Amino acid sequence: MAIYDYAGNEITVAADSLKERDYYCAFSLFRTIGVVGDSYANGYCGENASDNSGVNHPEVSWPQIIARRNGVEVTNYAWGGMLTRSFITDTSVGLPKLESDAPKGLYILALERNDYNRENGGISGYLGSIADIENNSLGSYPDTFFGNYATIIERIQAHAPGAKLVMMAGDYSKSNALGTAYNNAVVAIAAHYGIPCMEQMESEYFSGSNAYYREKSAGGHPAPYAYCGMALAIERLFNQCVAENKAYFMYYVGVPDDQSET
Repeated sequence: MAIYDYAGNEITVAADSLKERDYYCAFSLFRTIGVVGDSYANGYCGENASDNSGVNHPEVSWPQIIARRNGVEVTNYAWGGMLTRSFITDTSVGLPKLESDAPKGLYILALERNDYNRENGGISGYLGSIADIENNSLGSYPDTFFGNYATIIERIQAHAPGAKLVMMAGDYSKSNALGTAYNNAVVAIAAHYGIPCMEQMESEYFSGSNAYYREKSAGGHPAPYAYCGMALAIERLFNQCVAENKAYFMYYVGVPDDQSET
């Protein structure tokens, strides 16, 4: 179908790089969502040009923007500096808090950035390997990225057996060997548990030179408008994730709290 301007001239419109299937699902399939993450999931940003420290602003975080766009209830289990290790014991927003709340319909697991930074800062060996999961069980996983993520996943599954889990691999450059190793670790962990995985590097917003995302606020984190962009990009990644993992979502009709609406 041709498109014309007011003078009757045909307008050439660039084809959308996204496939039609990317729009088949939406976060609004779920009434309740929990997001496990760090400062990038908690809206950390600078408040003005001279604010070099930054402040947590959950109200402009991508999880809460997704909540407002889709009319769903989203709980942020996220805080600046959060590691897989610290999430297990953090009583304010971490795993103990998550387990004390009612089960959510969907959990998005977006930890990785600070675990990578910990190892990149000179503390080697924290990554571990898939053998940390394969050779151990809950309660005996080693203190590694693999081991701690296994603990988080299995305890969430025990707390919310009817929920769906989706992991998210980070936005590290493929030229960064350690970053790539952590991205690959997230993918491997997801595959081990049969959990779908969204890879941010598959999104042009995260992998390209998009000024909205790459130009940080004074606090060294995305500006509020960039968190809006993250929400849109993650929505598209999620829609594609569902399209590519239809069997995983096939019979989801909600956890008990999701089903309470009449």
